[in-house]
Amino acid sequence: MTVGLLALSDWLESLGVTVMPWNQRGCIGDRFLTYWRKVRTVILVNAQHMKAIPGRKTDSKDSEWLADLLRHGLLKASFIPPAPIRELRDLTRYRKTLVARTCARGQPIT
Repeated sequence: MTVGLLALSDWLESLGVTVMPWNQRGCIGDRFLTYWRKVRTVILVNAQHMKAIPGRKTDSKDSEWLADLLRHGLLKASFIPPAPIRELRDLTRYRKTLVARTCARGQPIT
């Protein structure tokens, strides 16, 4: 992990933060989510629900709003499959990418 991420973790611990809402819009943050799940309780929030809410279009507004909802107990956690299923999904996605690349190479350019 990077020094900045570890410093952030220490800072959150000093503030007594034990639960974190997480609004993920893709697979970019998977490594961060995996790290935070090891050191904190993470509530994965459905990005489609967040997208439908008007007026919350910046990350800082989203984070403030998520924190407020979490304080009031209004967030429903999305299902996060167990580690073996996540690993199988990753392998399946990787295989699909390899097959697509192989097929693309075999097609003639016209």
